[in-house]
Amino acid sequence: MAMLAGGVPAASAVTPTDIAAAPAGAAFDLAIPAAKLTNVNLTIRKSTGYWYELTVNWGISYTEADIAAQTTYKTWVYIFEQDDSFDDTIASSESKAAFLKPRAQPHSITQTIFATSGAIGTEMGDEEIYAQAIFQNRTTGLYFKLNTRRVVIDD
Repeated sequence: MAMLAGGVPAASAVTPTDIAAAPAGAAFDLAIPAAKLTNVNLTIRKSTGYWYELTVNWGISYTEADIAAQTTYKTWVYIFEQDDSFDDTIASSESKAAFLKPRAQPHSITQTIFATSGAIGTEMGDEEIYAQAIFQNRTTGLYFKLNTRRVVIDD
């Protein structure tokens, strides 16, 4: 057996039978099953005066492994105004984040953020607003993001 520096074997002496029996060119799915964000949707409603009500709805579904592990997850949204170079952050609901434990039925989350027309109107002309839902595993720190479609607000 070939050895690497320090006496570490270059290849394992053990070959699992399921890998050895796999057809040539077979792709192995090494991805770890994970919870996922679904159906992220943004609705914008003109509120009183110069205020806008931005409501984001999204779902979170879990795998059996998530449910068994009962890891705590954190979820929140950002609201952005799309620009040519860098998108402007209008608001975040991170201070109102939901902390969740996995369950068999998907979670359905709704968060509403109020923003002024001045915060939304960062340039001349129509504004394209979108939301980004964020879902973070509190044990590993890994997170997932999913954006909504852009919603146009006429100035």
